[in-house]
Amino acid sequence: MKRNFTMLYSFLLGILFLAANTTSQAQDLTAPYFEINSLRLDENFIVFENDFIKISAQKKDYRNDADGIWHERIEFSYENKTTNALQIEFSRELVYNNKTYASDANRFKISLSSKEIKTANQTIRDKAFYIFSKDHKQTIKTQLTHFQIKNTIVL
Repeated sequence: MKRNFTMLYSFLLGILFLAANTTSQAQDLTAPYFEINSLRLDENFIVFENDFIKISAQKKDYRNDADGIWHERIEFSYENKTTNALQIEFSRELVYNNKTYASDANRFKISLSSKEIKTANQTIRDKAFYIFSKDHKQTIKTQLTHFQIKNTIVL
């Protein structure tokens, strides 16, 4: 009797494990480092892509004369490739003038509806959509040399 119960228990645990792993899209993903100097202005590049999501970016000039801002930044676009709503959570590692700033404690979250694409634009101030790269006015002396999207979880 005890052996039958143990087999049944193991079987049920196996089914629960299988169900959890086939219905969830949770993944822990890390993209490669991107060297900023190798990227051309306004050229799209894919940061990360799998069956569920696509994260792409562009090096852009950002100008806001009212605030006295003229700088270069990396702007991101997040695409849900599925027919289900999902959420992307991630952190970043940024390297400015060869000094690494890891933001593991500062996680970013993007929620996307079915087949939705969210892209950086002039009105979005959410830092999940851009990274400061350099100041064209040279007021800020540090410059981004590398970045990495890491510890990405798709739910």
